[in-house]
Amino acid sequence: TTARKLAPLVLVDTAGFIFNAFCLRDIEAAFYQIARGLVLPLTIVVVAITSHSRPSWSVIGCAAIVTSGFFLGVSFSEDIPARAVPTPLGLLYGLLSSFSIALHAVLVKSSLPHVNGSSTVLSYWSNLGSAVLLGCLAVLKGEAHEFLMMVSNGNAGVRWDWKTFVYGNIITGIFGFLIS
Repeated sequence: TTARKLAPLVLVDTAGFIFNAFCLRDIEAAFYQIARGLVLPLTIVVVAITSHSRPSWSVIGCAAIVTSGFFLGVSFSEDIPARAVPTPLGLLYGLLSSFSIALHAVLVKSSLPHVNGSSTVLSYWSNLGSAVLLGCLAVLKGEAHEFLMMVSNGNAGVRWDWKTFVYGNIITGIFGFLIS
């Protein structure tokens, strides 16, 4: 029952993770941060739409400043190397990532009552649901098979380092959960 009630949050969380990964794949990290700068204005828009309210002029002014910073950041000059110029698709992924985060913030607030107001339990459910969805996507896309082949055959004669893999997953998992 809880998983069903939290499904919208988990889906948006998973989509945000995927859009983040695609954005980072297609654009430089500096432009990724610029694209993520749209989180504030998009959160204001999503909250205004979902709550049927109008933000104050000062909030709109702040969002306008942030948005103009985004447009200034993605407009490039001639002395930027061609490889560093963001692609339209990369910027679209950044926009979708920012939108996912904005929607996620609203869904977190509406999902808390389903877990008795516990942000820790909500984080647990959200991370578990996203892990299951991403695991299924990895299997469907063939990445799980590629991983198993890499582990069993080694990568071009290089031995698989299980110790680093396991410790790395434990450490990033713990800190990822704590950040969440």
